[in-house]
Amino acid sequence: MYYNSANLHPGVLWKYYSQETFFNHVLKNGHLSLRWSSPLFYNDPFDCQIDSAWERHQPDFPMRFAKALLSELLTRRPSERARPEMAYFYNKLSYGADAHDELIEFAKVLAKKFATEPMNHSGHFASHLRVFCLSEHPRNIAMWSHYAMKHTGIVVGFDVDSLLKTWDPKGRYLHKVKYRDRMPAAFAVVESMVLDLVGRSLVADPGRVQETFTVKSSDWKYEDEWRFIHLPSTDEEIVSSFDTPRGMKDNDNLHEIVDAPINSIVAFMLGCQMSDKDRQKTLALLAENGFSNTKMYEMRKSRINYGMECFPTFVPKGGFIPRVNDDF
Repeated sequence: MYYNSANLHPGVLWKYYSQETFFNHVLKNGHLSLRWSSPLFYNDPFDCQIDSAWERHQPDFPMRFAKALLSELLTRRPSERARPEMAYFYNKLSYGADAHDELIEFAKVLAKKFATEPMNHSGHFASHLRVFCLSEHPRNIAMWSHYAMKHTGIVVGFDVDSLLKTWDPKGRYLHKVKYRDRMPAAFAVVESMVLDLVGRSLVADPGRVQETFTVKSSDWKYEDEWRFIHLPSTDEEIVSSFDTPRGMKDNDNLHEIVDAPINSIVAFMLGCQMSDKDRQKTLALLAENGFSNTKMYEMRKSRINYGMECFPTFVPKGGFIPRVNDDF
């Protein structure tokens, strides 16, 4: 296992849900199924992007790219997903034809074209990567508004050790998100572009992945986000997603449903705008699914500050004894 920040994690991390999402897709018949998403569908267009422009504008970039492409084609056959020109050059090189100069010129022209186009070089396995996002804070006004249907939803507290025990051995590692004003540096740009052309994946180097997929704009710092990340296996060939537009329609190939222990949930918080009818329905559903003795809270607007206060509440039939000194 490579480095991650799990050993420094808070004891509980929180996930914001709408009522519909939680009860129709997450919790069913006492079974917990969590949706891990592709970074292609994040609401931040900068998330999981990198700054490769500086490298593509270096004077020696076209030649470095051309030599790397030549080396790749001399080493192995392109994948069936490669650009058509790659099979042409590979066959000429394989049969001993003098195609070096032709390939070099082709690659240099292509590199100059790349230098003028915005590209997402993390796309090689971003479409295959799966991420489960959590926050340190269950009382953030903006997050309740954005992710819990304008304070009508529910925030779920997960015991991190329980999730780590289940997921860490399966290559699902926990990382703390960092916040900066500049996107991460280049993601092995030359290697990434070459492998895209020949239809292969960039091997998932843990350091690169941790840098690329755990850095966000400073504007999002209020979320104090943590991410479980599932990397592609190093022996997989992952279809390139350079041409996959962000915001495209989601489908079953771009998310993953992952089971989690039902006892990994340690607390619930109900939104301050949840109706009395929905609150009673929510508490009843939680009791039916085995959470009668789990800590329950309802959020209320502070009368003094711009903030949220949480108060203990009860599941039906009095199965829960609140502890008012809990500090979340």
